[in-house]
Amino acid sequence: MAVQRKSGSSNAEEAYLVVDDDVRFAGSMRRLLAPHGDVTVTHCVRDAVSAKPPRGVWTAAFLDFDLPDGTAFTVLEAFEGRAEMVPAMIITGHLANSLANRAFELGARVLSKPIASEHVRLFLESVRGEVAVRRVVDHWRIRYGLTTAETAVLRDGVEGVERGTLAERRGVSETTLRTHVRHMLQKTGDASMSDAIQRALREVIVGRG
Repeated sequence: MAVQRKSGSSNAEEAYLVVDDDVRFAGSMRRLLAPHGDVTVTHCVRDAVSAKPPRGVWTAAFLDFDLPDGTAFTVLEAFEGRAEMVPAMIITGHLANSLANRAFELGARVLSKPIASEHVRLFLESVRGEVAVRRVVDHWRIRYGLTTAETAVLRDGVEGVERGTLAERRGVSETTLRTHVRHMLQKTGDASMSDAIQRALREVIVGRG
């Protein structure tokens, strides 16, 4: 079976994606993560990109770099193209400067195999604060029918990206950015971008309370 799931018992709200063509290593990662939540294991880019978290969004992804049909970057670029910003750890036995630099651009961490369980624990602690924001943004995407671009703009705003740098971050013109914001506000019913961000942040706080 291409996709394997294992449900953890301590925090069923958390969902982890493991992508590695080494079946033994993938199995060890599944056992390591299972106490923290649901674990989905895939062995190639195609299955990783099509896999869906059991609920909401992925808490984090653990990606082998070299895969049979691409690389970890292919997976991360597919997530980015769908405005799914998944905290990711790239795990590789061949760490090169070019890999580390591209991983940084995509917001991913990099570790060399073999990895220590302590490194995984520290990584999970660092990303859990991001999950509440992504859950609310994903809920808004579904509730209001936001496009990928509108969702990305909302997420950046909720995460505290300055309005002056939003267009540059998204790689669009100020005119295009204003169009995305206007269409988003028409769908959500908020009077301004600031109002939308504040309302979303209140939902984040309630969700984490």
